Amino acid sequence: MNKKDHYETTQELYKTCAKEKDGYYDSIKGWPLKHTIWQLRVRKVVLKILNKLLKDDPGISRVIDAGCGRGDFTIELSRHFPRLDLIMGCDNIEEVLTIAKKNKELSENVSFQRADLLEMPFDDNFFDVTTCINVLHHIFNEDLEKVLGELARITKKYLIIEIKNNNNFFYRHAKSSNRGIHQYSTTVDNVSGSLGKYNLQLIDQRNILFFNKVSPLIVLVYKRIDFRE
Repeated sequence: MNKKDHYETTQELYKTCAKEKDGYYDSIKGWPLKHTIWQLRVRKVVLKILNKLLKDDPGISRVIDAGCGRGDFTIELSRHFPRLDLIMGCDNIEEVLTIAKKNKELSENVSFQRADLLEMPFDDNFFDVTTCINVLHHIFNEDLEKVLGELARITKKYLIIEIKNNNNFFYRHAKSSNRGIHQYSTTVDNVSGSLGKYNLQLIDQRNILFFNKVSPLIVLVYKRIDFRE
């Protein structure tokens, strides 16, 4: 599948899921609308990481959830960390952002904006922390480095991302999901090599299941090593 077809197919899937499944694209037809256990485990890990970062660095005030989908994790961040001045959720699919903006639990410090990860409309170093989970496997393989560069550009202190691990047998051989869209796995080394060009250094790695060669999902934490107050 070429790049144009990949992005068009992926966007159509999310638009359909926004209409028919309230944005829960992983939910099984006929079953309750909810996130998978894997997504929930990743979110729990990210919350623990953020809790530690905020305790260690009280200067953190602005966080972005890049590729926020229906926005429920963005809002979950606001419930856990009410002291933050801004929690931004961004996504390139207007239909899922509409769901996010209608959430009854929307707090004053939460906002949503449409944004393409290939060219984000935010200033350099604008967000103290950037999170990007359950997203990068939708990025065409030739665009991954550009997206990582954009995530790095808008990040002032810490970048938290989740990857589908290409060292895992499943993601190394399964190129498409049961929803008919292509997914692109990668490795810790590939991501760290790209982010190292932007002075982002890996400081933490959380394997969702066992060790690196087995874990299908990995959460990575990067710190900007040239950061100065």
